Amino acid sequence: MLTGTCYALGALRDAGGIPFLAAAARGQDIEVVRAAAQALGMFRTSDALQGLKPLTAHPSPEVRSEVLSALQLQDDPAVVDLLKAMAASDPLPEIRSAAMTQVARFKDASVVPFLIEQLRGRDPANRQSALDALHLLSGQPFGPRPEPWSRWWEETRKQLASRP
Repeated sequence: MLTGTCYALGALRDAGGIPFLAAAARGQDIEVVRAAAQALGMFRTSDALQGLKPLTAHPSPEVRSEVLSALQLQDDPAVVDLLKAMAASDPLPEIRSAAMTQVARFKDASVVPFLIEQLRGRDPANRQSALDALHLLSGQPFGPRPEPWSRWWEETRKQLASRP
């Protein structure tokens, strides 16, 4: 019953349902939590993002995956911080990699230092995702070592700062 209600509220896109969905997302039933996450993703509001935020660390990988899908629909720059947190610390490499890929879609200079830092990490999948994201954002041909990227970023950042 609650699962269907969550889906219906998301389909209706009535922002009045966000508090209900946020409460449902804190429940114990995984299917209800997943439905609430999916429905919250239909809204482009800070309240909906606040409802999704605690789910980024939910113990269920299915819920965290649903959150990633919900965040994929968002264009609010506040989403970047949620994605960076998932990309850096999710227990599953698949979710870290998917979050890293989503970080790049914002094409925001603020994500470049984070991506370069990820090249220094131990997780090969995360390093590759960070490298792919850097290639996408910059068009630069550098390899997986962070040093050339750091040098490039220092130069690029100076150029960006000098623009009116």
